[in-house]
Amino acid sequence: MPTMPSGGRTEPGKHRAIWNTRRSEVQKLIQRLLKAALKPAAIRQSVAGATHGWGMTMQDQLDFRALEAWSAQRITQHDAMVVLSDMIDKSVTSIDEFESIHSSLNKQSKLGREPAHRWRFVLPFSFRCATDVDSPIRLTVLGSTFTVQSWLSATRTMGKSRVDKALLSLKFQQERTTPEWCITVTASGSDLDSAWKPVDAAFDALRGILELAFGYMLQSFHWPERSLREIPHPPWMLGWNRDTKTLEQREFITEEPGIRSVSGVVLNAGFFSALRSNLSLFAGVPDDNMDVRSIIADGLRLYVQALDANRHHRIYLGLWQCAEAITLAGEDRGSGGRVCCRLAEYAKPWNCDTSGLLDVLNGLYKERCKIVHRGIHDGIDLDDVNLLKNCCESGLVWLMEHAKRLRTKAQLNRFHEFANLNDSEFDAVEKSVKLTKAFRTSVRRKRASKRP
Repeated sequence: MPTMPSGGRTEPGKHRAIWNTRRSEVQKLIQRLLKAALKPAAIRQSVAGATHGWGMTMQDQLDFRALEAWSAQRITQHDAMVVLSDMIDKSVTSIDEFESIHSSLNKQSKLGREPAHRWRFVLPFSFRCATDVDSPIRLTVLGSTFTVQSWLSATRTMGKSRVDKALLSLKFQQERTTPEWCITVTASGSDLDSAWKPVDAAFDALRGILELAFGYMLQSFHWPERSLREIPHPPWMLGWNRDTKTLEQREFITEEPGIRSVSGVVLNAGFFSALRSNLSLFAGVPDDNMDVRSIIADGLRLYVQALDANRHHRIYLGLWQCAEAITLAGEDRGSGGRVCCRLAEYAKPWNCDTSGLLDVLNGLYKERCKIVHRGIHDGIDLDDVNLLKNCCESGLVWLMEHAKRLRTKAQLNRFHEFANLNDSEFDAVEKSVKLTKAFRTSVRRKRASKRP
């Protein structure tokens, strides 16, 4: 007898259930949310397509989250608000009515589809471009195209008065300075934040590449504690809604005091040519997370986010996350042994004797465990952070150099397995591989000869 899909129970002529279990509890949540609904004049939070809203008290937030957590079909807060509003208009209260209305609205494509707007984001660029640079410069990262262009050309269509007003609303006076150059990128979303969300990872990967270009194998010596990044994070961005012709702004939380300024650095055409060459590896979105390119992009994001922090132990933990990503430690339950061995392998090209590095990294792993599990971080100093930073940088650069030959996680894992073998063990593996190939060829030939 064929088995039914486990996604939700159905009966002939009826809608598919959203909740397979805890239905009595879900019914209580629905009734409580129906009573808590507010009329439009008193709405604090509502969504497109909903005639009512909610004050979003702690109880409201927990109830909406529980509806999603208990559902077999993932139901978002947006969809729940639309359905509950419809239930109020129809004066119905049961869980079955909720599911029926949800099914009907889904068929009408009225759920999960908040109207999307086209947004153009403008972020200040820390550098200046040389006269030999042919502006605008387009850089594609993970499917998003970033454009380096002059501030005037980027903001011309927004209107000077709108831009000036947006800059004046920024919190800090020093962040209101009009830059000479900026980076722009376009995306779609119902609001500024939802449009920026899918671009954020690509932007951090781009920042990671730039940080590697200027901070590779550098070591920092300073006090008090501060961020280690060489390139400041943009303190703010403007978001231009191209459909409604409105301008919004967002400020980023950054730790800038004492950081080396790169505003005087001039980038020439040769730099951008090399940058495009490196970014070509990430131009498209990798097919899946088994692709080595996705590992590198994730590593670059974690690397630069770690350097954004302004306390040594926070930078250290962020770098360890980067190390776990580029050593595939997640496949071995975050094994510290795997992280240390592979980082030591990546550091072998250093122009010094690295024979003691593995033991040093094992010691740093113990300090990492103290921070994570016991909150003790006084064992980490700037020398430890510098060493881990350099190890991560070596790993990222090595992966970028070999990504075209080691294309998948499986191939990368096999490389590390063989790289740690001594000569006799490697010779045995090599002979075994040759023998296996010969055996497979022989079997295929025999099978082919027996065919009529």
